[in-house]
Amino acid sequence: MSPAARRHAPCPIPVRARSLVWDLGSGVWDLGSGSCTFVNVVAEALVWRTVKNPRPRAQPYAFLCRLRKRLTCLFPWNLALLQATHNGRSDCSKALWPAYSTSRHSLGIYFAVSTTCRYHVPSELGNTKALRPAIEQAVAQVVLKQPFMRVGITGEDSKQPNFVHVAVIDLSAQIRWLEPIEVASADAMLEKQLAVQLGTRWPDLDTRPPWKVTAVPVNARDGHLTALDIVYTFHHAIGDGTSSAIFHKQLLEALSKPAPVPSLSSAGLLTLSEPAVLPPPQEELIKFSISWPFFLRTLWKAFGPDFLKAKPNPVPWTGNHVNLANSFQTNVCLFTLPAATSSALLAAARANATTLTPLYHALALLSFARRLPATTAPKFVHGSSISARRLVDPAVLDTSSQMAVLVTSLIHPDTAAMTSQFRARHGSDLDSLVWQAASAIATSFHDKIASLPRDDVTGLLKWVGDWHAYLRQADGKPHDWTWEVSNLGALKAVGDNGWGITRAVFAQSALMSGPAMTLNLAGVVGGEISGTMTCRRRL
Repeated sequence: MSPAARRHAPCPIPVRARSLVWDLGSGVWDLGSGSCTFVNVVAEALVWRTVKNPRPRAQPYAFLCRLRKRLTCLFPWNLALLQATHNGRSDCSKALWPAYSTSRHSLGIYFAVSTTCRYHVPSELGNTKALRPAIEQAVAQVVLKQPFMRVGITGEDSKQPNFVHVAVIDLSAQIRWLEPIEVASADAMLEKQLAVQLGTRWPDLDTRPPWKVTAVPVNARDGHLTALDIVYTFHHAIGDGTSSAIFHKQLLEALSKPAPVPSLSSAGLLTLSEPAVLPPPQEELIKFSISWPFFLRTLWKAFGPDFLKAKPNPVPWTGNHVNLANSFQTNVCLFTLPAATSSALLAAARANATTLTPLYHALALLSFARRLPATTAPKFVHGSSISARRLVDPAVLDTSSQMAVLVTSLIHPDTAAMTSQFRARHGSDLDSLVWQAASAIATSFHDKIASLPRDDVTGLLKWVGDWHAYLRQADGKPHDWTWEVSNLGALKAVGDNGWGITRAVFAQSALMSGPAMTLNLAGVVGGEISGTMTCRRRL
């Protein structure tokens, strides 16, 4: 091969990664029985540089205001989810995302987000008795830094939910300790724990903050403590995926450098005399601009009569239709790529001018295409969540240290042609096809990020006045996507005084509507990558 050809030749995918994806055995998911196997896809955190936003176009605000008035009979425009005050109520402040999240929780569509980190424990804290007070104090330190961890929610079943001040948080109720488990059984236990936590409604929302910490000591065969798994699970109204990474980052800092918490009693009661001052909502932090064509397309898609809309050809496979009457259950499958494999994938992605997130999508597409027949699934529709934190002025909110809900999403290019090629090709030809698909997906990422904050659907969601009614419209219809990828990124691995993080696992509830399944990724800097797949019992 000539030097020029060698420069442009696709970099081979590491054998372990290839075997994870292209082993065509029992499949990613048994569509009949619902039995779960490891997800045969790989990826790595998405890291994009901040791009300069183009000049916003003229916005149809006057027309929107008139439209809002005319549609009041259909949508009573109550979008306030408000900042907590001394009396436990709130003063008016529009908040888009919490109203969306509380409605999904209320309807039983989506319950929680969770990130688990495995902590290396200093030798002097090598038993559970010594660990308990250290963890409780460190969690209290984080709570005092994070306003969203100090509020409850009222009116979740209404059009106007509210954040409320929680004056006393019982950390003994918020933090749960499980019995020690051997490292060989830890993954199976974690899958079960996540399935339960992500499939359970939050109780007593008006008096308890909707988050919990589960601590699981991990022992060697001889019973010696080797690590501590800490599971942080929370209601999506009080944070996005990045918020969970911030929690673990600040927990590691608090464990490394413990500080006294005078407001924490010996009984684990954390007293909060002052109400939380919450960050502004996404719609206030980010100035979205909407063009006329985008606005009209979105309005037509949401409210136009189905019989006048063009039908997709071919129809993508997105599993069974949405049925909100079904009982809610989250199934969780966990896989881990060791550090060496993760590093090889990173190098291969860089050599092919992409990142591991587009590669993850491409491998997922290959995996599903080879497992489902063309008659059932002629193509798929898939998308990604994207952090919107890069769009926030750091002078207004330090998004690197504050929990908030700052996200958007994108749909990736049509997969019909690529799906057919994945089914037709074999052997080494698949390598070049995988990189071709990854490149197309990477381009869609670049284009989307370059366009923000212009023409993004989150800039229009504030016009939905009744989220319950809006979300119920999905009942009986196909899911929007086959899968969605949410990528948490790589967490800092090393703390001080013997503390460190050796593993991160990101997961979220299966959705009754929206994507049929979620593929979630997280890693540690220089270490392994873990992924989860969550979906309902029967797709």
